[in-house]
Formats: sequence, C-alpha cells, structure tokens
Amino acid sequence: MSILTWAGNRVFGARRNLESVFVAVLLVPVLPDLFVDWFGTPDNPARDGLLRLAAVAAVFVVAVLVGAARNAWTRRRAARSRAPFTPLPSADVLVLPISPRGTPYTRAAGRTGNPEVPEYLCDHVRPTTVVAVLNPKTADRAENLETELAADGITLVTVHLDDVHDPTATVAGTDKIVQRLRDLAAPPDRVLVDVTGGNIPLTLAMLRTAATHGARCVYVATQPGPDGTPRPHTQQGHTFDPATLAANP
Repeated sequence: MSILTWAGNRVFGARRNLESVFVAVLLVPVLPDLFVDWFGTPDNPARDGLLRLAAVAAVFVVAVLVGAARNAWTRRRAARSRAPFTPLPSADVLVLPISPRGTPYTRAAGRTGNPEVPEYLCDHVRPTTVVAVLNPKTADRAENLETELAADGITLVTVHLDDVHDPTATVAGTDKIVQRLRDLAAPPDRVLVDVTGGNIPLTLAMLRTAATHGARCVYVATQPGPDGTPRPHTQQGHTFDPATLAANP
C-alpha cells in the first residue's frame, strides 16, 4: 500500500469524526482558545498563533485515531460475520436448558454409551459452573443433577422459568438468567449458552440470553447415519456470537 493510499484512508476515516457536531461546534472553535489561555503569553502573538495551529492539529490527529479504531472494529466484526461458527472453546460458565427427556447428566465415571449433550459440553468446555434452566416439567431433576455434576467438580446453579411454551413469557424470563450470570460475576467471554435442545421459545430465550450478556452460543451437531438416526460419538460443538447472525457491518 502506497503512502498516499494509506494517508487517504486515514483522512477518509477521520472525516466522519471531523464533521460531527461535537468537533465542529465545540472542539475546533474552543480548543485553540484554551491552548492560548493555558500555554500562551500576551506579549508573544506568534507563539499564540502556533498554539492555535497545534490545537487544530491535535483535533485532526484524534479524529484520525478514532476513525482508525472504528475501521479496525468494523473489519473484525465483518470477519466474524463471514465465519460466525468457531471451534468449541473452554468456558467458566455453561448455561444449559434441561430437557424432560432422558437423563441430562451422569458423572463421567458412571457413563455408558453415547453422551448426552450436557455431558458432551461439560467434558469439552470444562466449566466450573453450570446454570441449569429448569421449568415445571424438569424442576424435579435439580437434586440429582447437582449430585452428578458435583461428582465431576462442577457447581450447579438453577434458574426456573414458569412457562417454556409461551414465547413471550419464555423470552421475558431471560432477565432472570442474565441476572444470575451477573450475580456470578461471569465475564461474557467465559460464558457459553447452549441452544441445541429445547423447543423454539426456549431456543429464542437462550439466544436472547447470550446476546444480552454478550456471551457466545453453542450448538452441538451430530452426524446422521444411513437411516437418518444420529451416529453415536459423532457430536461436534460449534460456537457463535448471536449478534453476527444478523450483522450487516
């Protein structure tokens, strides 16, 4: 890239900031006077003129830096939008909607056969805490779930949603999940929210939870066999930022 092209890109990126009301009305007219008041001398008008030029140059430099930062952020967001799915990372907190079907979690030492989604995720993500999203049909699983997770060194925290079939009520209930994550002081980049299981209202709620907290979602895919049924031990986790699915950088 030539110097002229590089400079042109920097100036173009700074133009939006230079044209803003804040810069045009406040910084450019006021900052030179402040420079003179702070650093100028009444008996040296030439110095005052240089100070005014320096103030205007400072505004321009700041605008260039802000424009460059915005462009860098936009490029990173565009890259994430083009390839939103990434390999499964580790996380401190895993948010799991608990299904009424089957046994959601069995300690690693007592398992046989194909792992359930919660088991697969706990084995690969290695969370220290699981936030289990329960409803009236799964509330009675909390005690056994806590025992089995504790055997593998994982702490259970529960959140109860009253109705996971009404989309309005289910999505509104995500405020309780987000508050629980805040109570745990969980950094967003160390939280994964599972969207694999559950019905559509619950999936929407999980997407909203991740987007609100700034966390990533995880989906566990299983390869189908010749008859269309899932092939054992072919699970693979994919994470994504829900904000990038509809992003238009």
